[in-house]
Amino acid sequence: MILAAWFWLMGCVGCPSGQVPSLEDKAFDKAAAIQPTAEASAMFEVVQPAARDPRWSDAVCNDGTPFALELRDQGSDVWVVSFSGGYFCEDDQVPCDGRARRLTTTLPAEDGQRRPGAREGIFSRNPMKNPVFHDANHVDLHYCSSDLWLGEATHRQVTSGSEAGWYFSGRRNVRAGLEYLKTAGLSPTDRVLVVGYSAGGLGVVGNMDTLLEVFAEQRASGHLKLVLDGSWIPPWDTVGMPRANRWGATHAECEREQRAAGEDPARCVFGPVWWPYVAATQVPVLVQISGQDTTQLPAFGVRKSPDKERWREAVRTSLIGLPWVFSGGRPYHVLTHNQRFNKGVSERVSLERVLAEFWSDAPPRQVLFAYP
Repeated sequence: MILAAWFWLMGCVGCPSGQVPSLEDKAFDKAAAIQPTAEASAMFEVVQPAARDPRWSDAVCNDGTPFALELRDQGSDVWVVSFSGGYFCEDDQVPCDGRARRLTTTLPAEDGQRRPGAREGIFSRNPMKNPVFHDANHVDLHYCSSDLWLGEATHRQVTSGSEAGWYFSGRRNVRAGLEYLKTAGLSPTDRVLVVGYSAGGLGVVGNMDTLLEVFAEQRASGHLKLVLDGSWIPPWDTVGMPRANRWGATHAECEREQRAAGEDPARCVFGPVWWPYVAATQVPVLVQISGQDTTQLPAFGVRKSPDKERWREAVRTSLIGLPWVFSGGRPYHVLTHNQRFNKGVSERVSLERVLAEFWSDAPPRQVLFAYP
């Protein structure tokens, strides 16, 4: 049950599924051969930082292929930077040999190649669906390190995923990707929204130090904001839980203080435990989490109405004190990259509308568990 709950937390798109390739894996394998037909302005450019700067030669995926990001530059002074999700492995309860191929290797495209940019939610170019960010510069960091963006190893490590071992270099990949943006036109006066969805949300938390360093000017001017989408979880029993910090600390300062207090550092994956460290940075954060997540509830064995009510209350209680929260009453997982981004899921209010208020420096708002 606990293992299944972690699949929910980090995004079941990357859950171990044996050796049978999924439809998404097959599509990934064929993607390099697809001829792009979209208009140029809708295309993403594939960027391999290692191919453009030798400093990032160690920014690699599990299999040693170059880490890559996709950039759609629309000439804007607003940048939306996405940390994608896909769970993780730790070769104890979650064997690495079950990872989907697309989550362990580079994008199926060469550096500089352009690919169709069909995206939903916050990456949509439709102003009716995405009025605030449709014309922003869109950046998608490709998750291929299986470490929740937390590893810093520059050498292969023993794993069931490969006889040769794997690189777990998520933090190096984050820094390479973000540093590249400065050479791609990011100005100190530009505004930046960083979105971590599912496993990517924990990646944002674990890389706060890098974010604050790379976006120091934006932080100082109040032009850096964060969205953590589907990555909040209330405190839970850590016994038997997969070790999220197997390849790197979930939050270095949090883990140090947990150890000093005689607590399990794995507790730093829980929202109320890491939140004080994030709040202390004074960077505005919007937390999005459903109280009825369609994969979380069955993962924790929550099926009957009374149990669901108790679960919703546990999540609601854990969110007390957060200034910006969106938590709709309907069942769902993530919203920022979903067709429901602009759909009313709570009080007939969508995440898109609440995010617009958040972005415009409106007074803090909590939208909690109300049905439309």
